[in-house]
Amino acid sequence: MKKSIILFTLLLGSLICSAQNKETITVAGGQQLSDVVYLHEEFIKGNVLFKSGNRAAPLMNYNMLSKLVQFKDESGKIMDIDNPDDIATLSLGGKSYVYNSNGYSQYIGLYGDIALTKQDYLLLRDILAEAGYGGQSGTTSASSMSAMEQSVDYRLPVGESRVYEKTAAYYLVKNGKSMALNQKNLAKCFPKQKAFIAEYFATNDVNLDDEAQVKALLDKLSE
Repeated sequence: MKKSIILFTLLLGSLICSAQNKETITVAGGQQLSDVVYLHEEFIKGNVLFKSGNRAAPLMNYNMLSKLVQFKDESGKIMDIDNPDDIATLSLGGKSYVYNSNGYSQYIGLYGDIALTKQDYLLLRDILAEAGYGGQSGTTSASSMSAMEQSVDYRLPVGESRVYEKTAAYYLVKNGKSMALNQKNLAKCFPKQKAFIAEYFATNDVNLDDEAQVKALLDKLSE
């Protein structure tokens, strides 16, 4: 077991692995949230296959604030998909998306019967209001904002700005159930590798935000 972990650690060391860069986005007063919340700069043609066999190819985009895939109807109005459970497959920008209670996430790969998915999202870090002498100070918390204040159509008042962090979370999907990527859930998904997983986490500097490292680990666990 130890020899296997040592060899695997050397393999990981040969990869160019770095922590995922987290981008900070500031929304200025007078700006709409729709200017920054979408993964793609504009709505692009997607492909939807319904479980009924019907297909659709609307203009779509992924909303990193709501974690939902949205589309434009014939009038150009932006809409949420109201029947995600009726969809068999959804692809957008060369990526396949899956839906669960956390919203939509990108399909990364399949490791045995375990799927790895990634969910991009915006995390609100601060809400700033103009203070005296041109400065800014922190104000309202995200939990106290109304639904309207968090919608993409909301335009920030002049004198207020928001600071978001663009980040991502990874999930394991087994038998249609999605769970956060962590040591405990890795052991649940790969019970025969429980001892290997425990020793690996104990003897390595594990970064589960590093996609290359995660994929290498899942490749090993699914052998």
